[in-house]
Amino acid sequence: MNMIRLLAYITVLSTATVQGQNLVPNPSFEEYTECPSNISQIDRAVGWTTLSGSSDYFNVCCPNDSMSVPLNNFGYQLAADGQAYAGVATYVEGIPYYRENLWAQLETQLSVGVMYHLSMKVSPGGYGNSIDNSAHWATRGIGMRLFTTQLSPGVHQDNTALLYMDEVLQDTSQWTVLSRDFVADSAYGFILIGDFFSDSLL
Repeated sequence: MNMIRLLAYITVLSTATVQGQNLVPNPSFEEYTECPSNISQIDRAVGWTTLSGSSDYFNVCCPNDSMSVPLNNFGYQLAADGQAYAGVATYVEGIPYYRENLWAQLETQLSVGVMYHLSMKVSPGGYGNSIDNSAHWATRGIGMRLFTTQLSPGVHQDNTALLYMDEVLQDTSQWTVLSRDFVADSAYGFILIGDFFSDSLL
């Protein structure tokens, strides 16, 4: 398994009234309806869900060490911002094309022709307190896609992303920042985070 921890940001660059405003809801996963207590509880992070797999939610408030921060079943990592983060599996040996992802509706739709800044912080899992769940593989390709409409459940893999890591993510000691600027060509209102590349490209 390869486990990726993350935070996400989309900010407006070219309109003075909202410059610097993050359009991603609950970007560092600090807000929650209930503390995580086990795997597959991303729905406890306000504004987030999954369309594929069993994405995870990690928070200092976890009542046990399974989904806690910094030590949990999937690794050891301090939060990049605050006390929480989310996690997705990008590869599982023996299960072809298995992917987990994170889905959210943006705070407002993007405006066509406006430049935006995409940014996310990622860190691989590893060295967790559970041998069964700790990451054994490292992959490339974790990234971000935007959509104009609600998607149906599924992997949504087509070997493309607006923002993605083109190298294998291996450094478990720190957070890696991925970022780029882009001009919106559609009124995007939803964000999907995951690995959208085929196994042969990971």
